[in-house]
Amino acid sequence: MRVFVFLAVLFIFLVAQTTAFHFAPAMAPWPDFALLLTIYAGLKWGKFGGIQFGAVAGLMQDFLSYETMGIYFCSKAAVGFIVGKLNDEYIHDTTIAKIVLVVSATFLDAFMFAALMQTFIGYNVTSGILSSIIGLAIINVAFSFVAFPMMGWIDSWLDKLQGKTSQKFFDLSNGE
Repeated sequence: MRVFVFLAVLFIFLVAQTTAFHFAPAMAPWPDFALLLTIYAGLKWGKFGGIQFGAVAGLMQDFLSYETMGIYFCSKAAVGFIVGKLNDEYIHDTTIAKIVLVVSATFLDAFMFAALMQTFIGYNVTSGILSSIIGLAIINVAFSFVAFPMMGWIDSWLDKLQGKTSQKFFDLSNGE
């Protein structure tokens, strides 16, 4: 049930990202909701949950895009794994750490996207990404202040609904 709820939230966010923000010309870069949910998954469920949720988020984003399949899949899965690994080892639950994490994950995702586009398709999108990366990072940080607590609320609501106090999502560490 938890998987379906988070995938439904991801789908709703991706539809909003691909439709609603295109009609708002004042916001040149719009938030990357798949990236924000991947960061949340890495923070909440560790490196394996982060890579799995990032892979699914990237695959859903690939299905909704017109680029070559697999570019978002690779970049979001790598970001989910790195965020989960950093959370396991170094990151503490502070606001500054989350801001730095969202900014660095935005840069990592953008540069991985540019490298994969250059490698697989031959498009040089580096200049376009460099011109919008600062605005994208700022917007992602702003939306993370809404998205992270909302996802935490959904997570705790699901815990209450299932009658559990905590549950690992995609926990592969114990061999299940």
